[in-house]
Amino acid sequence: MSTTSYQFKRDLWEFFQNCQDKIAVEFETHKGQTTRILSHLFKKVYTVNCNDNLDAKALNADRDNIVYLNFDLYSNNTLPISPNEPISMFLIDAGHEFEQVIFDINRATSMGCSEDCCIVFDDYGCNVHRY
Repeated sequence: MSTTSYQFKRDLWEFFQNCQDKIAVEFETHKGQTTRILSHLFKKVYTVNCNDNLDAKALNADRDNIVYLNFDLYSNNTLPISPNEPISMFLIDAGHEFEQVIFDINRATSMGCSEDCCIVFDDYGCNVHRY
């Protein structure tokens, strides 16, 4: 079963073709399928998940440019990433509540974005509050 649509993965592939010298950060690894796509597009991918995510590591065992971080994105702790270069892309696919998405945006923009940094969102509007 796929975690993001084929179209989403294709759009990533087409849009980020010239980023082999850049850094990407993924908020929420899940199965590692999108992580794999990113690892072919970017020089280095930091992927963050709140557990060890053995399935993602197994899927991407042949990729040597992925750094897995076990980290609770919604803690107030500093994310332990310190690349030597600015981050060029954030893929946000973690919490889907409004407050979590805002927290993710604030965390991303505080992490040393490059001048042309992109933030990509996947399914962030799934849990809509109705009043």
